[in-house]
Amino acid sequence: MIPTQVRKYIGVLLMLLCGFASNGQQEKILHRSYADQYRFVDSFNSHYDDKKPDLWFSQISHLEKWANDNNDNQLALELELIN
Repeated sequence: MIPTQVRKYIGVLLMLLCGFASNGQQEKILHRSYADQYRFVDSFNSHYDDKKPDLWFSQISHLEKWANDNNDNQLALELELIN
């Protein structure tokens, strides 16, 4: 049996690692296949928060602008559809 303190520490560590892993995905999605980009965009949809819709829409708008700035029209159009 793992002590409660150790479980809490492991849980916090896993949450931090997941947060850092998701931040680096943005650069890797440029000019990828439609399937890869769809999975990336769909992951944003699963994190939609009814209590903070403005934050979600601002993140999507930022990503759309970023995709346009980097000449990835396919990704920009996909993001525009959900924005």
